[in-house]
Amino acid sequence: MWNIELKVEASSNVYLEDLHNTKSLNTIQHVTDKSQAYDFYWHRESGLQVNIGVLNVNLIPEYEDVDSDSDNEYILKNPNNSEDKTKFKSITQHYCRNPIPDYYSITLEISRDRTTTAQNVVCDSKNTDTMKCPPGTNYNNKCMFQGTFPDPLNTAWNSVVCTKNTALLRDIFNQNYTVERPIRFPSRRCRIALSRCDQCLSQTRCHTLNPFEQRCCQIDCYTLPDCKLAHSTQCIQVPVECAMGDAYRYTIQPVFQNVKQQYQCQLRLRPQKVLYRLFYFLKLPGTTFQTPPVTMSVFASETNLSFQSHGTFKADYITVEHNTGFNLHKEFIIVGQEARGGGIANYTVNALKKDSDFKQKPVVVHEISHNILIASTQFRRPFDYSTMSWVRDNDCDKDVSRFAHVQKHYRSDSAQLVEVDLQKTPGSFKYFLKSVESPPYLHFTAPGNTSILQYYFSGHGPTLVTNQSLHTQLKLSPDGRIWTITVGGHMTGCPAFLRITINNRLDLEELFRHDLLILCPATFNVTFRIPNWGQQPDKTFDVLFEDSMGSYNVYLTHMLFEQQHVAVETEPVPLGRLPVTSGVVFGVVLVVMGGFLLACLLFYVSVQTSRPKVKKPRSRQLAHAVYASCDQVDANGTYTTTSLKQIHHRRNVLIAIYLIVRFVYSLVFTFTVFFALMMLFLRPDCTRVANLGKFQQQLYNKSISVAADMNRYSRSEMLSQTELMNNMQHACSHYIDDLIQALARQMEALMQHQRLPDAFRNQSTLSNLMQTRVRNLMQEYMLKVENFTRVYKSHVDGNVMPAFTRYKKYLRRVLRNDWLSFPQRLFNLSSSTGMRRQRLHAGLPLSGTAVDFGAFLEIEEVEIIQVMPVRFWQRYNASRPPVPVLPIPGLDR
Repeated sequence: MWNIELKVEASSNVYLEDLHNTKSLNTIQHVTDKSQAYDFYWHRESGLQVNIGVLNVNLIPEYEDVDSDSDNEYILKNPNNSEDKTKFKSITQHYCRNPIPDYYSITLEISRDRTTTAQNVVCDSKNTDTMKCPPGTNYNNKCMFQGTFPDPLNTAWNSVVCTKNTALLRDIFNQNYTVERPIRFPSRRCRIALSRCDQCLSQTRCHTLNPFEQRCCQIDCYTLPDCKLAHSTQCIQVPVECAMGDAYRYTIQPVFQNVKQQYQCQLRLRPQKVLYRLFYFLKLPGTTFQTPPVTMSVFASETNLSFQSHGTFKADYITVEHNTGFNLHKEFIIVGQEARGGGIANYTVNALKKDSDFKQKPVVVHEISHNILIASTQFRRPFDYSTMSWVRDNDCDKDVSRFAHVQKHYRSDSAQLVEVDLQKTPGSFKYFLKSVESPPYLHFTAPGNTSILQYYFSGHGPTLVTNQSLHTQLKLSPDGRIWTITVGGHMTGCPAFLRITINNRLDLEELFRHDLLILCPATFNVTFRIPNWGQQPDKTFDVLFEDSMGSYNVYLTHMLFEQQHVAVETEPVPLGRLPVTSGVVFGVVLVVMGGFLLACLLFYVSVQTSRPKVKKPRSRQLAHAVYASCDQVDANGTYTTTSLKQIHHRRNVLIAIYLIVRFVYSLVFTFTVFFALMMLFLRPDCTRVANLGKFQQQLYNKSISVAADMNRYSRSEMLSQTELMNNMQHACSHYIDDLIQALARQMEALMQHQRLPDAFRNQSTLSNLMQTRVRNLMQEYMLKVENFTRVYKSHVDGNVMPAFTRYKKYLRRVLRNDWLSFPQRLFNLSSSTGMRRQRLHAGLPLSGTAVDFGAFLEIEEVEIIQVMPVRFWQRYNASRPPVPVLPIPGLDR
């Protein structure tokens, strides 16, 4: 197994950052003080040093108590509860200008049938000549014509007196408004005339008719002198001199249930312009390289408090996360719990409720008596109404939409425990808040495998020179194990930034991604070594250059024919890889045939040149002489020739040449033709063998494509499955959260429902004991009042009833008097008897036909004497002291 890795080598003036193996960096700095400042640095694997600093860190939010129309003056002037007053004063001096009460108690006192002087005034704002409506009403002007004078209604500085129909009366106290009744005092003559006219109009004979006939039946009455006088100007236009109605006094009182142990105060956020200021720069230790510092400010947003609470700011390659430790709101209700030894033990801040968060329950009203009611209420915002603003402009029209059931101003689930740095200023108290559970911090992070040099050189700086000075080279080592890529060139200046990325086009793989910091001189040389896994014969690499202004691509390849050329020189080529074609075979045959014809031609020329020339003799004698001279007979009697040896030598030469030519022809021509014919017949198989490499390359490319598709599909499928799993997880989490919130609401409702019963079920509670004590005392007191009333009534009946009896006998004698027979017949025909009996006879000591006849005769004393006992006992009951009930308001939170 080879132990070869990717390697990079560079010249001495080049610093490399491997963007494949750079770790992420992070640092957490806790904030302990307002306007804090500090700095630190990071070391990168390449030797670069990242220096980071922050200034004016304002992650400790500053709040200020709210100035409102509070109840301080009422509490401090209250003569009761001196201990609570002392503690309240200490709170206002050391912690909060305006402590918030737990709730308010509003008392309604109704002064019924109050009679005062009155005057009709026509309010016409358009006519300047008419009398204007008075700005207010005087409730204490006595009506001199009435027998009784009202006690004066004096408004206190925490109470307001009203006589009109207000929403406070209707919607909060659920009381019906009594319309003011004007009182006129006509003359005696007008009163008698009006009474007689009414008797005529109410005759029985007209009641049985339809409405039209009834009006016609009553025409005769209007002709009578009494009706004319009753409807005359002198009787109708009688001025209003008095008025009778109810007056309502509303008194507000703040209730502090536990001012000795805790206080509540409304705080408002003081806006900050800048959360913090960030600066950072790069430095290369041991060199003079240092980038100019980059400074940025992170601003706070008044409309986006969630970012101010917890947000992220990205500055180039640095991500800064800031966290104050708790959720910020524009306004808080801070609750301070007092420690046993004095001072405040802990603080909690709570977000104010929205209108939709308030419990939609009616305001609880306790009826102390028929004329006194007490409502326990809470306003939707602190100090919507207070003892200081309650009586402003003597306003009776209160906004009842601001009234709510007794509860806290804040949500119980929003409490956050905080540490407080409290500072008292001449005009307010300043609260600097820090979370106890999660102190504020700044978290700095820089992702790994990310370039940081490009942010300093991008858009400006030296660039790559792309002329002939830029050179790249791809080589394969002799043993075929390592590819070497050499890159060299020049930059337009120094220091300079250059990024080199090398990709393997065949395997779709990024091999190198390096940032180069090129110091002076501006020349660089970098060598990349890549293992040749699998001994692949051909390679193609993409070399991407990126400088501060643009990018450039260079393609390096090592083709297949270069590897074949090397193989021919170093080792024999297999037969199956020779390109065999029909043209080659035909050429070989032509060469062999040409060689054979050339050999035959040479042989023929040689024979012709070696034969001697024979001349013809001139005569037969000469011919015989020549032959005779040439032919000789040896001693044995045989003939010889002079050139015989030469002839034998030539013949031997010719035979040798023939044998050689025959051998060469047999060896060359016969096997060549055989081989050519064999290759001609095996041509398809040779072609398939020759194309086997190309076919194998095509199959390899298809396999690579299928593998890439499989990888893409697997990645997409993994992403979809991951997204599906995350969605399922979020859905489950949301369902569990909803389930827990529903259970929490049910538990809270159950506890709220059982809180008061559990609190008052125990007979040892102080409230229950006080209520029981007051109830027992009041029962004893009312028993004495009832006994006194019974005895008093018996005495009154014993002294008054004889006079009523004698007066009734007198009326009976009037009824039986014969002188009054005609009025008796009219009385029997009229319907006034039954109607009057229905109205007045119930429960009256003086009643009957004789009494009705006396009233019919308009004896004035009859009605006065008849109603006298009723009015007497009504005054008596009205003067009885009410039974007080100790109100125990609800404590819903």
